[in-house]
Amino acid sequence: MTRKTKPKPVSDYFVHTSVLLAEAIEYLNIRPGLTYVDLTCGLGGHLKAIENKLKEQNGLNASNLIAIDQDSEAISFARSQVSDLVRFRQANFADLTDVLEELQVPCVDGGILVDLGVSSYQLAKPERGFSFDNNGPLDMRMNLDNILTASDVVNNYNEIDLANLIYEYSDEVLSRQIAYQIVNNRPINTTSELAQIVRNCYAKKYGHGFKPKINPATKTFQAIRIEVNAELRNINKMLTQAQAVLTKNARLVVISFHGLEDRLVKDFFRQTKIHRNKYPSGQDKASIDEPLWLSLTKKPVIPQKKEILANIRARSAKLRAGEKLV
Repeated sequence: MTRKTKPKPVSDYFVHTSVLLAEAIEYLNIRPGLTYVDLTCGLGGHLKAIENKLKEQNGLNASNLIAIDQDSEAISFARSQVSDLVRFRQANFADLTDVLEELQVPCVDGGILVDLGVSSYQLAKPERGFSFDNNGPLDMRMNLDNILTASDVVNNYNEIDLANLIYEYSDEVLSRQIAYQIVNNRPINTTSELAQIVRNCYAKKYGHGFKPKINPATKTFQAIRIEVNAELRNINKMLTQAQAVLTKNARLVVISFHGLEDRLVKDFFRQTKIHRNKYPSGQDKASIDEPLWLSLTKKPVIPQKKEILANIRARSAKLRAGEKLV
């Protein structure tokens, strides 16, 4: 009779390092008595820093720090890093308004932090199937309750749809070749099998001596992960909801990790406007569009070399922040 082994705790997989931690706290402009939401609390690195800042100001109470994440395993660990005053909810960040309604929080007058990166824990745990470095099942679900998995995408999508999503979500120049090889090597069961198919495509195109700056499988894995978790659609929903719940002078801080995400955030701060009458008296019905956001980062904030050397996963991070004007 074999004995079931307990799953290893999160801390056994790696040492968690939050990206752009000091910068995120600075741009949140944390003030006592206001409400703050960590929309992607992960393992609690940024969350703990927000809590500590509120404690320094004697501004932490049982209602003004909310932590949300769609990964139940991450939430379990994050709870152990902060006090019982922090209110946790398992949800996608695109469900922000539903969570606040459940908690009876009418608005957010402090700020919202969003870290769009994959958790280091998710990458390090082979069973989650996010990483080409650790062999595991093709899963890639950030929320384990979701139905669609990476295996469904890899083994069931037709060749054209596969090629399109790999190209559109990652700018992979070999998307057509990779999609063709995926379809012709089905069934594909593990991350190692998928990564090898991508490497073979690169070797055929550029020769076996080709040494790219990043692993050839990086972009394909990114594209499939985005599809599985509907990431870009959910980012747009999240930004719209954040705008609705944040009050005047509250802040939104977003850390992204690839160009598609950063472009969505940049355009959101730049293009979002409010339609007003030019003359409130109504004598002239001419109208003007005024910006809803003051962009606090004309260019994205990126990690310093010291941080990248200490945490290589920080190399692609970009932070943008805005303050609501109305």
